[in-house]
Amino acid sequence: MTDAAAAIERASLLVAHDEMNGFEAVVPPIVQTSLFTFASFAEMAETYRGERQRFVYSRTTNPTVRLFEKKMAALEGAGDAIGFASGMAAISAAALAFVQPGDHIVCVRNVYPDAYRFFETLLKRLEVATTYVDGRDHEAVAAALPGAKLFYM
Repeated sequence: MTDAAAAIERASLLVAHDEMNGFEAVVPPIVQTSLFTFASFAEMAETYRGERQRFVYSRTTNPTVRLFEKKMAALEGAGDAIGFASGMAAISAAALAFVQPGDHIVCVRNVYPDAYRFFETLLKRLEVATTYVDGRDHEAVAAALPGAKLFYM
């Protein structure tokens, strides 16, 4: 894609109207389905073999969420973005993307209570240790960071 084409695509993502969505709506319609159908068995088989990319199940991919992700990436100047159904889904995905058994996390002391429970239950069972520090105390944060795989604040 040329620089000009990329700029045009990025600019089109920043407007509310999306020509690619149905019904000539000013704002793209919200897709509220859980499942998507296939035109044929062959299309389904190609999709499940990873040969074709398409919407299958809304918990993993959905046109409304995908449009949101593209618009957020465009606004942030990023290559892509991921939308989550909840804050805890985002928190757990971010932590699990970086830590492995035996790793260490540093976390601010006054953290979201469900994040604390996640660190102290599931991650503890996965042998990930968490050290809590006062986020306002820069020296305490700096002292706790060596060897930490993640700093969550």
